Amino acid sequence: MTDKPAVRGTRIPMELILEKLAAGETEEQILAEHPRLTREAMYAALAFYS
Repeated sequence: MTDKPAVRGTRIPMELILEKLAAGETEEQILAEHPRLTREAMYAALAFYS
């Protein structure tokens, strides 16, 4: 990654999750697109940025 915070155990940038939510994707869509991502990890990424 390019020194961006990523979800632990994945290479998914936390910023990507926020961008997808801002674009109108649902939690279920994001989780389906990224099988290694857990709901808890997604909420942790949101908490990190809040």
